[in-house]
Amino acid sequence: MDRNAQFIEAVKSWTSAQGVDEIVVVDWSSQRSIRSELAKVAPEILSDPRLRIYRVENESRWMLSRAFNLCARLARRRQVFKADGDTAISGDFFKRHILQPNQFFGGDWKELDDVHMNGALYLHRSDFLGVNGYDERLTTYGWEDSDLAARLVRERGLAFSEFDRTSLHSVNHPDFLRLQKQTALVLVDEKNVFGPAIEVQRNRIMLTKMGISQWGEEYAGVHYNLEMRRMSLRGLPSQELQASTRVKSIEEELTKEQIEDASKRAIRIILTRKALTEPFPADYSLNFYQELASALGEPKSVVHWNVALDGTLAERILALLAVRALKDSTNKKHAWYVTYTWVSPTDSCNCNLSSLVNKHDLPLREVWSSDSKAYYEEVQSMLRSLPA
Repeated sequence: MDRNAQFIEAVKSWTSAQGVDEIVVVDWSSQRSIRSELAKVAPEILSDPRLRIYRVENESRWMLSRAFNLCARLARRRQVFKADGDTAISGDFFKRHILQPNQFFGGDWKELDDVHMNGALYLHRSDFLGVNGYDERLTTYGWEDSDLAARLVRERGLAFSEFDRTSLHSVNHPDFLRLQKQTALVLVDEKNVFGPAIEVQRNRIMLTKMGISQWGEEYAGVHYNLEMRRMSLRGLPSQELQASTRVKSIEEELTKEQIEDASKRAIRIILTRKALTEPFPADYSLNFYQELASALGEPKSVVHWNVALDGTLAERILALLAVRALKDSTNKKHAWYVTYTWVSPTDSCNCNLSSLVNKHDLPLREVWSSDSKAYYEEVQSMLRSLPA
C-alpha cells in the first residue's frame, strides 16, 4: 500500500526469476495505483502475460492478513511464494528452494537483523488453505507470519526450512514505512526505532496470552465482490474488488483492560531487550510506558537527566522544584525526561518519597534514562543561580 517505488524494483526481480509462471498482485487501495505506476516506469512488466493485478477499493489502512489471504485464493498454481511488496529475489531462487511434500520455507523470526526475511513464505497452496491462511483478526503490523508458521507445523505437521539468505532481500526503505498506514493504532510515533518491534510483541501477546481461540476453518475470512472494468491502461481489463463482509479484529474480541495490559507488556519487553532499561512495575500507566518509549526511541531530540536527591527534606523539595523550573525555562525544541533517586534513610532525612507523593505522579512525567546525570550538588548550584 503506497510503497510503489520498492514494489517496482521487487516485481522486476520476480519477472526475471526462473520458474515463475504466475504473478498475482493485490493493490490495497494505493493512492497511485500499481497499474498506473507500472505503465509509467515499467510498461514491459505490465504487459507480461503472467501478471494479474487486482485492486481492492475503499481500504483506509494496510491489513497484511486479509490482503495475502485474498491473493492466495486468487492464485491458480499448486505452489505459492508469498512475498511482501519490497521483497526481491535472485534469478535462481526457485532452483535453490525445491519444495517437497510436507515442507515449507520461511524466514527466521528469531534473528534481529533485516536478512531474516520473516515476511516471505514458500509452501503448497493446499497447506496454506488447510489452516485457513493468515489470521484475519490481526489487522495491525506484526506476528502474522510467526502465527501462520506455528499453525503449519502444529496442524499440518510440516517441516520448516529456512530460506537461503543470499537469494532474497528487502528493497531498502525506512522502518517507519511498516507502520505508516496504521498511525491511528500504533503505540508510539511511526518513526520511533522501537515501533515495529513493539507492535509485533503486542499482537503476539493479544493472540497468545489473552485466551483468544485459535484461527482455523471455523472462521470465515472477509469476502470480496469482483467487478470488471472495461476501460484500463494498455487495453487490459481492470479487476476491482470491494469487501462485502467483515471480520472482527482481535482488539474487538478483547476488553479495553486486556488491550492496555498487552500494550504495556509489549513496550516493557522491547525496551528491556533493546534499550536495556530496568523492568518498571507493571502497574505504571500505559501513558508512562509510551512516554518512556518515545524518550528512548528518539534520543537525538531528548534531554535525559538522572537526579540524585540527598540532604534534608526541605533541600530535596527545593531541588525538585529547581529541576522543574529549569525544564520550563529551557529550549522547547528538546523534551526533558528526568528520574529522581531518593536516598533514604539518612542522618538528615528519614522520609521516603512514597510518603510524600503518589508513586505514579513522577513516572507519568519523568522517565528513566542511563544518559547524562545531574547529581544533587549540581542541582543545588542551579538552585542558587535561579532568581528569587
